[in-house]
Amino acid sequence: MYNRRSAGSPRDRKSGGSSRVHRPLNAGFTLIELLVVIAIIAILAGMLLPALSRARTKARAISCVNNLRQVGVALEMYTGDNRDLLPHEDDNYGQVSWQEAILKYTGENRDVLACPAVNPNHPGYFESYRFNSQLEREGEQYQPMSELKAPVRTVVVFDAKTGTGAIKMKGKWEDVTKSRHGGRANFLFADWHVETFTGRLVDAWGDNGELIWDPRTQR
Repeated sequence: MYNRRSAGSPRDRKSGGSSRVHRPLNAGFTLIELLVVIAIIAILAGMLLPALSRARTKARAISCVNNLRQVGVALEMYTGDNRDLLPHEDDNYGQVSWQEAILKYTGENRDVLACPAVNPNHPGYFESYRFNSQLEREGEQYQPMSELKAPVRTVVVFDAKTGTGAIKMKGKWEDVTKSRHGGRANFLFADWHVETFTGRLVDAWGDNGELIWDPRTQR
């Protein structure tokens, strides 16, 4: 006699009599699986973020060097058109500041006049590069560039702290410069090359053998 119970249901027969429960194809992740995935993502992010941060810092430092090189080209063109004289440091005495003076030589590109490591929305964005005021005497343009005794070591424009003004009194260069590139700051020299220095003590009025702030100290 045919036994309907022993024969099993059509679903049992199709699966070979197995009683395993299969997850539906549209079933989602379990909570544990989601937590494992989140933990893996967090670990990967923790490994990658420092590397990305270092890469971003390096990229901004390189962009800063390129900016200062363009500033150097613009200043060289300016001095060529102005009897070998640098522009004024600021707009005092009814003069035009160095930034405005060289703007036409940068193709009206103001972005090269500020360090890319500074937020453009910062009120001191265009103070992030400063002009060495020791190249100027009481509002008058300084001696011709060709008369500088050591242009390769004479600072012209540099990475600076915002809101500090230019160098107007004796002090250490870390009081006005800003080592915003991984503890380093970029400098444009009077021979128009750009160099990077670490944050070390340098007398702003003296000559430490590498940086010259006041050319009048040179004999």
